[in-house]
Amino acid sequence: MFIMRYWKNAVILLLCFSLWKCGYSHGFDKAYLEWNKEKLKLEENRKRQQAKFDAEREKMRKDSWEVSNALHGRTKKIEEETDKLIFDLRNDNYRLREKFQSCSTRSMSGTPSSTTGDDGKAESEFSRADEEFLIRLASRADKIAAQLTACQRYVNATR
Repeated sequence: MFIMRYWKNAVILLLCFSLWKCGYSHGFDKAYLEWNKEKLKLEENRKRQQAKFDAEREKMRKDSWEVSNALHGRTKKIEEETDKLIFDLRNDNYRLREKFQSCSTRSMSGTPSSTTGDDGKAESEFSRADEEFLIRLASRADKIAAQLTACQRYVNATR
């Protein structure tokens, strides 16, 4: 009897609840799809930026590798030249000479004391230890110059 009396209200209440549930589900699905689309766009953008970053990093790695190889080759060439010079010095195939002006032939008036044109300049040879030291020092300077050149190349390549 109770059911018979309120069955119309129960049907209306059930119908209202069903309509509300359908509307809620439709709105939720629509919002979820929009959120999912935004999420996919953000993920694609992140992947694009990651790919761009990876390409730039690979380019920098490649440039660094090329500069490093060039520096290694130049350094090896400098060391070979230095070793050859020192070998020639030790075998008397090559000598370093220094030009200097002797004190005894120097004129106090500023005019040359001879008319031959050499103005008292003479040559003297360095000792073997001095020669080897100077060649190693010049080799070290050449290596530093090569390193600076490599650094400049790397900086220019990464800009």
